[in-house]
Amino acid sequence: MIPLQHILIRASAGTGKTFQLSNRYISLLASGVPPTSILATTFTRKAAGEIRDRILERLSDAVLAPEAARELFSHLEINQTISDFDFENCFLEMVDHLHRLNIGTLDSFFSVWTSKLALEFGLTPGWSILSSTEYENLVTSAISDVIQYGKNTDLSRLLILLNKGTVNRSVSKNVHDAIDNVRALYLQSTKTVWDQLLDQSNLPTEYLQNALLELEVAAQEAEKPQLTKGIMADIVLLRGEQFSKAIGQGVLKKIIEGSPNYSRIEIPGKIVSLYRPILEYLANRYSREIHHQALATYDLLDRFTNSFDNLKRAASKLEFSDATNYIARLHELPPELVSRLNSDIRHLLLDEFQDTSVPQWNAISHLVAEVTKLPGSSLQSLFCVGDTKQAIYGWRGGRAEVMELFQQKLKPDSEVRLDASWRSSEPVIETVNRTFGDLSQRAPKPGDQSTVDHWSSLFDEHR
Repeated sequence: MIPLQHILIRASAGTGKTFQLSNRYISLLASGVPPTSILATTFTRKAAGEIRDRILERLSDAVLAPEAARELFSHLEINQTISDFDFENCFLEMVDHLHRLNIGTLDSFFSVWTSKLALEFGLTPGWSILSSTEYENLVTSAISDVIQYGKNTDLSRLLILLNKGTVNRSVSKNVHDAIDNVRALYLQSTKTVWDQLLDQSNLPTEYLQNALLELEVAAQEAEKPQLTKGIMADIVLLRGEQFSKAIGQGVLKKIIEGSPNYSRIEIPGKIVSLYRPILEYLANRYSREIHHQALATYDLLDRFTNSFDNLKRAASKLEFSDATNYIARLHELPPELVSRLNSDIRHLLLDEFQDTSVPQWNAISHLVAEVTKLPGSSLQSLFCVGDTKQAIYGWRGGRAEVMELFQQKLKPDSEVRLDASWRSSEPVIETVNRTFGDLSQRAPKPGDQSTVDHWSSLFDEHR
């Protein structure tokens, strides 16, 4: 491997991601790179602390024990002999610059950069990040504003749509749940995304009534009384527009599930075919309901966000996501200002990159582009490690696809896959390989198979 080249490492669980990252960091120190020129990011503060401690521990061990020095040297990407190498100098460089080390979360660095450009972004001097308590208090106040000053009829309609026809909990609880569930998605999208019809047609009620009439005639001709009774029960519920109840029981439920029998009675093909226009009507109706619900959710989040942003502005507070969004707009600022912002950062080490959100990628991409203008070397380099199979932060905006985008757009000089686990015993590894080695046609639902196939394509046999 060429020393310090741009590299993308796909590392399965337990294969030594932190070990590889600390190797790269120490290799940079060994090549004469100042610690202040290295930016190492991960997803949590705890993980950042572990990376820093791991680097210091490995260096201190190498200083104190020749055997540890030889072992560490064998993993470094440098063109030197061990006799020419001074681990003590690397350790002292780290300690001397301990207060200036750039090892932390992406959010923390975006916050620092936003502070440097506060005036350019029109922020009040002295702003700070919301604490968890402050955040909850402002969320509660913003929800109260939405409830108090919004039109009651509009709000009632929104809540009924969000709860599929009923409002059986407190209004503030309903609003709070909607905000918690999809606010991250709202912040990354436009109204156009929410205003998408799943079905362009609009089937009239007469379409359903005609289908029910034909089904009723066929039900009376069925040979099994129990089947006739089940079909008639469906018809009564559907004519009464009790659609949710209808699809959850009776013959209709069995047909939706693809079951050939109802109460151990085979459902004739003619009956199944007569249910198809009913299913078409229900699918059309629910697609429109989902569309209305999506727009209602967007409207609710839009009202909340306007109120919440005003409250944050009045209190001179920001969320970490606000700082990220400001840095994502760096392209709007003069180039010379942006170049001064990170003029000393020449080496990027990105950990757990599969959990990066789109706004975070937009915010860091300018720096990625800068350090990859030339091939990787001791002057500038990019090191990225992650595993799309381990993406677990989708609920807060993490997108595993960003790592794929990273590979397609930047094309690092080398891609490495790590599949040898240092954490699990052989029986565990064998079980994992047996379970996930072949997931063909094992999706829980037919529509999920493409997702399962994609995940399977990322799975390498563990060792």
